[in-house]
Formats: sequence, C-alpha cells, structure tokens
Amino acid sequence: MRQPDLLFCRVVRSGAEIVGFLCGRRDEVVTLGPMYLLNETQGQDTGGRLMGEFLAWAQDAPMRLWVTDYNERAIRFYERYGFRTTGERELW
Repeated sequence: MRQPDLLFCRVVRSGAEIVGFLCGRRDEVVTLGPMYLLNETQGQDTGGRLMGEFLAWAQDAPMRLWVTDYNERAIRFYERYGFRTTGERELW
C-alpha cells in the first residue's frame, strides 16, 4: 500500500540506468536515507534537486540522518542544507 505521507523515495535515471536515489520516512521524526549518487552524477545539482524535493516533503518536521564519519563530501553536502553533526554514534 502506498503511503506518500509516511514514505518518500525518488530515483534518478540517465536513460535506462539508475544513477541515484533518495529515500526517507516519517515516524516521530523524519529520517533521511538512504541517499546515493553515482560518482559521475555528483556535482551536477542532482543531489540538490533530490534534497529540495525531500525537504519540501518533510516540511518543518524534526529530521535526522546517519552518515559515516569518513564520508566528508556527504557531510559537507548535508551541512549546506542545515544538518549538523551531533556526535551520536551507532555501531553496525
């Protein structure tokens, strides 16, 4: 069953190939993730357009996301959209 108010997912294609996606869900807070773009797609505002759609869907709800410490490029990307490091850690 589709629940557009609870689940968000966008896929980016280049021809028939999937080159990126962004998903999220709404519970007590809105959780962003996973988000992924192929390297050759990065730097072309594809991520910015995906993030814009996601933020419009999320509206003013409190949000969270998880990102690995070593993914500095992703951290800088998320910071441009107002996300801040909290220092919380999770072991997978």
